[in-house]
Amino acid sequence: MAYDNPVRRLHSLLIKAFEAGNGQPTAASKLIWAKVFEVSVDDNESLISCTDELFGLLRSSLDAVKGLHSVNSNPHMRTLIRIRSLLYSKNFLNDQWKIFSSGLKDQSLMDLLEMTANAIDRETRLTKLSQDQLNDLLTSAKELLEDIRQSDLDDDIKNFLFIRLDEVCSAIQYYSISGSTGLRRVIEANIGGTLLKLSGLTPEERKTSVLTKFLHLMVRGAGLLGLMADAEGFLLPKVAELLQLPPRP
Repeated sequence: MAYDNPVRRLHSLLIKAFEAGNGQPTAASKLIWAKVFEVSVDDNESLISCTDELFGLLRSSLDAVKGLHSVNSNPHMRTLIRIRSLLYSKNFLNDQWKIFSSGLKDQSLMDLLEMTANAIDRETRLTKLSQDQLNDLLTSAKELLEDIRQSDLDDDIKNFLFIRLDEVCSAIQYYSISGSTGLRRVIEANIGGTLLKLSGLTPEERKTSVLTKFLHLMVRGAGLLGLMADAEGFLLPKVAELLQLPPRP
């Protein structure tokens, strides 16, 4: 089973950028990053969003290294702090690629980053999702969005679900950057927020099919991420209690 690793994702994105920039030293860095993020070079909003996600990935990588128990984390922290300092000194949209990649495109630095990723691999246990699994979740989320549009739910509940599903779709869209950590954060927040929302509804409102579908989708996502111990131990019983569902066979 493959496990999610924020440092591995960071390493892969940087290597992908270096490969995209080969032979294009005078190209605008935004052109290279548009290729890496797979967005239009003219879509500044998406480029900025992806850049924000990349800095979020840096923070997740630092948090992952802080959590290492089997090795001395200090050398790995120094590697990430150096990369962070280099990235913060760059202009993602306006620098020429040769300026942007200066200092970053260093084989020894990338080797150190890969060593950090290997250290994380030995301890991480958050499942990495396949593209098929991501596509399946995204399709289910989009189908549920249409069900909500056609439902007779109150606008307040509709808007709540629209926002939550949009967060899921966004986490899937940026999975190559934010990975299972980002998707887990969204799913856990969505389940917690929805359970709180359900507690303020009448029993009849709780049984609305789209609400049930939404929670089942979130629990399915939790299962794919390897969070089923939590889902089985707390989430499913709580969902069943609030929705008054029959026990699972």
